[in-house]
Amino acid sequence: MSLDVENLSFSYGERRVVDQCCFSLDKGQIVCLLGRNGSGKTTLLRMINRSLLPEEGRITIDGTDIRHFTRKHLARLIAFVPQGHNAVFAYTARDMTVMGRNPHMHLFARPSQQDYQLAEAALRQVGISELKDRCYMDMSGGERQLVFLARALAQQASYYLLDEPTAHLDFYNQHALMKTLCQIVEQQGSGALIALHDPNLAFCYADQVIMLHQGRIVSVGSVADTMTSSNLSQLYNMQLKVVSLDGQKMVMAK
Repeated sequence: MSLDVENLSFSYGERRVVDQCCFSLDKGQIVCLLGRNGSGKTTLLRMINRSLLPEEGRITIDGTDIRHFTRKHLARLIAFVPQGHNAVFAYTARDMTVMGRNPHMHLFARPSQQDYQLAEAALRQVGISELKDRCYMDMSGGERQLVFLARALAQQASYYLLDEPTAHLDFYNQHALMKTLCQIVEQQGSGALIALHDPNLAFCYADQVIMLHQGRIVSVGSVADTMTSSNLSQLYNMQLKVVSLDGQKMVMAK
């Protein structure tokens, strides 16, 4: 049971931003996507979410091309957490979160009591139940990001795609979010593909790592195989070294 990306390519005009990418996301795994700004991480996630259509290649879930799924069916399989989101209406955090239940509801149906219970459980899971009645528009960027994570969890999808989910979070909440994702993946048997800026979070939480440079995958595999001083230095175009501190590996600038 897996999500498979096969020879995926995409261009904006004449600029190729994703080039012949191939990898698999298995259920029960956290896969971290690393690369510099402009390396194609967001574009790759948007193609997997079918927000963008690839020029070449295909994405399959358990062997079925995602182009064969309706939007609603696909939303039951894939939940996407974007980098940021600006609400137009003054929804509460609870209202924003319960929107994650839409793929499981009939057209024009209103959320049930069970849907609201699942939404509140998701808010508790990410540690922001006290914000449930707060207006989403009045929240900080970090708080909004946590609401969007709760919304994705309420969606109860098989695969989670997260685009820089820790970008607006403080140190505590970065690790709290990643630990929550680990628990979700383990408990639900789902899979998560997470684009990250900080390779040290990948050292702490990833099962597999994909390194993306100028739209091409330059390394993919286990943390031990991919997260080497040489690979990281080439990926970020600076001199880096992998060190061990109290048994935990981390990357530092030389």
